Amino acid sequence: VERKYNHILDTATSLAHLLKERGINMLLFKGLNLSQLYPIPAHREFGDIDIYLFGKHKEGNLLLDEVAVKNKGSNHYKHSNYYYRNIMIENHAFLLNVHDSNKIARLNQTLLYMLGSEEVIQHSQEVPFLFPSPNFTALFFIIHATKHLTDAPLPLRTYCDWALFLQAYKDKIDIDKWQDDLRQAEMLPVAEALTSLTFKWMDGVGISPFTTGNHSELEEFITRETLYPSYT
Repeated sequence: VERKYNHILDTATSLAHLLKERGINMLLFKGLNLSQLYPIPAHREFGDIDIYLFGKHKEGNLLLDEVAVKNKGSNHYKHSNYYYRNIMIENHAFLLNVHDSNKIARLNQTLLYMLGSEEVIQHSQEVPFLFPSPNFTALFFIIHATKHLTDAPLPLRTYCDWALFLQAYKDKIDIDKWQDDLRQAEMLPVAEALTSLTFKWMDGVGISPFTTGNHSELEEFITRETLYPSYT
């Protein structure tokens, strides 16, 4: 796991330098972003690199056409797929599946507004790639988890990610805005249920200002799906 993490980190650093030479900033979100929350980042396993190029998706594809191998079989309107140094790169044109619904399209616009109005985080002075703001991650994390929850039980790692995120950033999140955005998208009950289960299952999260609500039936359903699935 550590060897793979270090290879992914080196790959992301190399790609960020190549893009920077062409005047393109590279934002990293999902796996590599969340791994920074762990006491030992290399122990948070994941497989690919998700990037957003601040509106320069096509320019990024042109670079990737030169240095990487295009995965033609699984391309999607939301992102292009390439293999660079044997690591899957998802170059996102959209942050979310905007064709799913008007609600998802609005959430995509909200996330884009956050990227334009809130300070992004640079990994280090030597490494030019960027991480999104805590408000962005708080909203994107729940949207992403909710989508995966429609396909299969969430792995316990999801709750560990959320626990570590709340520990690190609970005082830096605009919780009222977070709740309002998710309420409009009809995702707030799921968000509150996942948060409540995180408090139950992960030690040391501490008191968080996030409201967990009263969704006992939903929590019981998610618990059964996660720990005692009725299908293989």
